[in-house]
Amino acid sequence: MHTVELLDEAIRLAQGLGYRLRQESLGGVGGACEIRGQKWLFLDLDAGPQEQLDCVLAALAREPSLGAGKVSSRLARAISCAASRSAPVARPMVVPPQTGAAPHPI
Repeated sequence: MHTVELLDEAIRLAQGLGYRLRQESLGGVGGACEIRGQKWLFLDLDAGPQEQLDCVLAALAREPSLGAGKVSSRLARAISCAASRSAPVARPMVVPPQTGAAPHPI
């Protein structure tokens, strides 16, 4: 499956999940957002198919209701990869030392 075909499938899936699509020249910016309760997906027409696909995959990777739709195995793998790229990295919490304060009893 070519990138353009995968992009088309990803867009159809996003629309099936309630995203409204806007495609126009955006100067290299695109992405998903919610405006007044409506999910939007903005794709930059100046970007290539792979960049547009990455944008749609990032939105789908954050979609909690994704399991409801039927997707090809290639699209499922691409979404999974996008989810792993965008997953927050756990970092240890650093608590600064208290100065001049008595420890708080438990």
